[in-house]
Amino acid sequence: MSLFQRIILISFLITNISLSARGVKPWSPQNPGCQWPNGAASGAVSFTYDDSLVSQLDNGAPFLESMGARGTFFVMNSRFDAEFAQLERVGHEVSGHSAKCDVNESVVAGGRQLLNQMGAFDHNEVYAYPCGRYQLQRFLPKYGFFGARGVRGVVNLYDFDRFHVGSFSLGASSNLHHARRHYQTAQQRDGWAVYHLHHVDGRAKYFHEAMVKETVNNPNLWVAPFGVVLKCAQQAGYTR
Repeated sequence: MSLFQRIILISFLITNISLSARGVKPWSPQNPGCQWPNGAASGAVSFTYDDSLVSQLDNGAPFLESMGARGTFFVMNSRFDAEFAQLERVGHEVSGHSAKCDVNESVVAGGRQLLNQMGAFDHNEVYAYPCGRYQLQRFLPKYGFFGARGVRGVVNLYDFDRFHVGSFSLGASSNLHHARRHYQTAQQRDGWAVYHLHHVDGRAKYFHEAMVKETVNNPNLWVAPFGVVLKCAQQAGYTR
């Protein structure tokens, strides 16, 4: 075994020993429960995906699963509805979104109708504002949504608004240093770092895989779907 191979093996063993000692593992159907904010983790991370794009099926979900993690897919009507419906059955969240940027009730109603058409899900109670239209908030409770993700690139700290959850855009033009700083801030300040993606190919795929690897392998961070983390925060009195 070469010196380089030995270094890689030692690094792998140290990481896994740390994870075992801390007990912080990514959320999955096999590892449910809250690890943040009242748990072993000093911060939480969620990966979210908008607009029902095929690269999310080909690259996004499979890579998360390969790392033992799960994400949240905010869907809109597409020819891939059946494929996205299957994601929920392996532990991912599938929830509300829209292709329309209007600010009327029909936008939210349409998001709920699509979810109903796709099948009965256990985790479809969160929403992603289309085009950052926060004005839609007033319609969300009527259609069974208890929280929502926006596009402001902020880390969510104590007493954040569950209908205005901030997120960092991870795409082809992302800056790796800034993307990394997002989860590091969450870890340092007992917060929640949310990433949102559209396409998961090309450079965006590279950034996605880098962030998933780094956060899943960080023994101080809990990687879990958006709705799971939001419920844990709400139960702990961490959000309003």
